[in-house]
Amino acid sequence: MSIVLKLLSAALGVALLLRFDILDPDGLSIAWSLRHELSGIAVLYAVTFALAGLRWHLLLRATGFPIALRDTGLIALIGIFFGSVLPGAISTDGVRGAYLLRYAALHPGSSSPSGAAAVASILVDRLVGLFGLAFFTTIAVAAGLAAGLASPMVQRVLGALVAALALLTIACAGAFVFGEYCRVVIERKGWLHGPRTRWIKRLLDRVLVVRHRPGVVAAALGISLVNHAIGIAVLWAVVRLLSQQAPEFTGFVVAAALAMASNFLPITPGGIGIGEVTFEQTSRLLQSGELEIAYGTAFFVFRLLMVACSLVGGIAFLIYRLPSDR
Repeated sequence: MSIVLKLLSAALGVALLLRFDILDPDGLSIAWSLRHELSGIAVLYAVTFALAGLRWHLLLRATGFPIALRDTGLIALIGIFFGSVLPGAISTDGVRGAYLLRYAALHPGSSSPSGAAAVASILVDRLVGLFGLAFFTTIAVAAGLAAGLASPMVQRVLGALVAALALLTIACAGAFVFGEYCRVVIERKGWLHGPRTRWIKRLLDRVLVVRHRPGVVAAALGISLVNHAIGIAVLWAVVRLLSQQAPEFTGFVVAAALAMASNFLPITPGGIGIGEVTFEQTSRLLQSGELEIAYGTAFFVFRLLMVACSLVGGIAFLIYRLPSDR
């Protein structure tokens, strides 16, 4: 029943986008007429799924979770499918975690994979992914400020955003570098004292193990940057294809990065509407008024491409079995 209600609310979100002209019916008709070209763009976006699976596999191995690359890739695809298609609480990370916990339960023993390592890998993978998005946002916003992009008020807002992202990056880097020291302090203070906190301690141990694998961390960060670069390039291609116009590059990257970040916010089912509105309004603020581009429609078509690519994960869900279940 809840799934039905969430799907209905997603449909209501689309109706509101149409009502307030965030979605342009003519633009959607153009997108349908260009479906073959958009299919080629979708193939490029599908590459990000393979790279995301590889990144997660590297982090899984680094946290001490022994699993084959094939299994990691299929579980990642299944998680992406549920995160893209089903709205609400069924998320990518939740599905991935459920599969890994089941995998650990099927391999008991002293050298078996642990649930703490599974959760640690997902946590670090999410942080690495957000770092890539924050990196592009920071660079684009800084470039926009240097170029005198938009009005003084918008420049002040963008400057505050850069400062916030910089502080967040410094905090994460500091926690990563001085993680073991922080853990010792936490234990001495007794903040994680008692039997109920043992699992949290094991989780911290698995997260801190990653810092001893700088090569893996560097590779994961590099993959994250490539993934987000591909995502922004695909959105750029969609905008160019639908409008036959080229938006100003710096403003476009800022708007695209902010829209992709806002799309993760659990405000609406599947994030629908949030990314479209953010991309539309931010682009209007940062782009020249001479360009007549339906930014919200372009982001909605970009979302449809993401969903279409994720359907491969639905097939994986139907055929995949964990090693001990085969």
